[in-house]
Amino acid sequence: MKKVLCLLPGTIVSSENPINNKELIKCNTLIDSNQNFLHKEIINNLTSVENLQKQGFSTDVFCFSSRKKISDLIKSGFKISSLTSSQQYQFLYVFWGGISGYITTIFSRKPVFLTLLGSDLLGTYDSTGKQNKKGKLLTFFTKQACKRARGIIVMSEDMRSKLHARLHNKVLIAPECIDLNKFYPTDKAEARKRINIPQENKVVMFFPGEGRIVKNAAFANKIAENLSVRYKNFTFLEIKNTAHSELVHYYNAADLLLITSLHEGSNNSIKESIACNCPVVSSNAGDAKERLSNLEQCFVINGFQEDEYIHAIETIFNNTKRPEIRNGVEDLTFANTGRKIANFIREHL
Repeated sequence: MKKVLCLLPGTIVSSENPINNKELIKCNTLIDSNQNFLHKEIINNLTSVENLQKQGFSTDVFCFSSRKKISDLIKSGFKISSLTSSQQYQFLYVFWGGISGYITTIFSRKPVFLTLLGSDLLGTYDSTGKQNKKGKLLTFFTKQACKRARGIIVMSEDMRSKLHARLHNKVLIAPECIDLNKFYPTDKAEARKRINIPQENKVVMFFPGEGRIVKNAAFANKIAENLSVRYKNFTFLEIKNTAHSELVHYYNAADLLLITSLHEGSNNSIKESIACNCPVVSSNAGDAKERLSNLEQCFVINGFQEDEYIHAIETIFNNTKRPEIRNGVEDLTFANTGRKIANFIREHL
């Protein structure tokens, strides 16, 4: 059986300077042997690799040592060239575009299938909401990589629309899956007790993205300040440094999940929230509209008018019955998506 060479992004965590409350995972790198990586950054990529395995592909997995140093990227490129010169590899499957994706397509001696995750194609932004220089470069190199790739996998129709029409015949829309065995509805009172949230509080859950401007945390905090004035018992539940395995309790404890992102690929927290029957109020980013439009007590808002978000949140606060919305993600099984991607790859080899 021929193998697939899979390349993952990630952040190396130094053993001399460990980060508290972070789940770590060891992974081979292209130029620095085994290193510790933040598990939460590559867990979805690893799941996609497992999906390929279940569809009959054998895989070898490597992470980039660095995607910021040009010298390390060039070294990684030569390693990719060496690895893909072997007859054992049939194709290369790489997560993330940008310059690392472009380098991969230049140096690979085998067909490259490129999975774009969001900001690599959509860019990064400054505090005013405008795409910054880094974001423009990221988008430029991603689009150059797409021209050279054999196949491109994106998270949403919005992402596909950002690529030139002549590339659409080699694009597959396949949102990342979630593990429905890990995210499921539980008793709200028990969940709040577990994570020490008062039962009487109104609770809004938010992922600030560790300072990433694309998450628009400043706007979310402004909404939270407004709500804290309106409600004496209010909790703004910002999720930082929380183990992925513990998130199910937070979704079940919250009254709703708030998303204020400037853009997204396909936000996994939305899907995890739906799986737990936790309502969502989201900006119109990524595939939020496709996921939420037909679900009870879920709202997608165009633009960033604070009063529109407040109105949607209060509508959920005033509804005492938890909605049954889990069926909104039951199509996103690993088996379904794995087959879809495997068939796409076979058709384009």
